[in-house]
Amino acid sequence: MLTYLALSPHPPMIIPAIGKDRLNDVKDTVLALKKMASNLVDSNPDTVVFLTPHGNVFSDCITALGMPNLYGDLSNFGIRDIALNYKNDISLLKEIGLTAVEKDIDFIIVSEELARSRRLNPYLDHGILVPLYYLKEAGLKEDTSIVAISIGGLPIKSLYS
Repeated sequence: MLTYLALSPHPPMIIPAIGKDRLNDVKDTVLALKKMASNLVDSNPDTVVFLTPHGNVFSDCITALGMPNLYGDLSNFGIRDIALNYKNDISLLKEIGLTAVEKDIDFIIVSEELARSRRLNPYLDHGILVPLYYLKEAGLKEDTSIVAISIGGLPIKSLYS
């Protein structure tokens, strides 16, 4: 059952270790993200589903990370000590994938092997890591699962069906 839905800003500069003294320039964004994170955590989700425009994006399909544990860090932004690791909700991921296929939308689950053989990114990207950072800060439980889906370059109607 869907308990909460949010659209989240995700510029890496809103992470204090990255934004540093520029954080004051985006304080309203940070406050809004903290409020959203607190509200989402208060809804006590079993799983948080992320849709990101920064993962493995293709023009003709939707992709999702299929590893049992999903990991990412902010080393691309010069911060190596901020890393997040959450369990993937594989059963929900498969259900989402089957629903997409039933609606004639190609849905590819990216395994470690597929990522390696096709040079795909097997890690969480900043479009997920930034809001996930604030969710963790707001008290997201360690045993909460996540799902990481990358939107494709498909028509909007297809993406939201």
